[in-house]
Amino acid sequence: HLGGGSSSVMIKKKCFDDAGLFDVSMTSCEDWDMWIRIAAHNYLFDFINKELVAITIHGNNMSVDMKRMIDGREILLRKHYDLYCKYPQIHSMQHYILGIQSFREGMMERGRKHFFAVFRYSSPFNISLKCRAMMQILASTAGSRNYMRIRKSVNSE
Repeated sequence: HLGGGSSSVMIKKKCFDDAGLFDVSMTSCEDWDMWIRIAAHNYLFDFINKELVAITIHGNNMSVDMKRMIDGREILLRKHYDLYCKYPQIHSMQHYILGIQSFREGMMERGRKHFFAVFRYSSPFNISLKCRAMMQILASTAGSRNYMRIRKSVNSE
């Protein structure tokens, strides 16, 4: 995870020449897309373990618009499907996160689709994630309002 996304990095122009710039057609996650493409060109990454950038969080941040973030992450998964399939633990976790985010936005059917994808893409031995996904699916059958009540009561214990 890159704290600060693309605002806190220094990168040679050749990387962009080889991998391309941001895909402006994406609704969000265009920085993830760019990092995946740059990594595919076998560039080395490094970091400076110091705070060099301050990020201001306010009501107009893109990350506040969860539907937009969900849409962007779904585009990212489709765009790099072959790559994600090589890493089933990451692939299935992305679907799990999308399921949680969708449920929190009241998009129950969309969330269930992602939780079922956890079963499709996770390794046979990832029982923990599959059990968590199944619990989310079962809780969602109560409807979005009751699902949020269930989540609050479970998280408060």
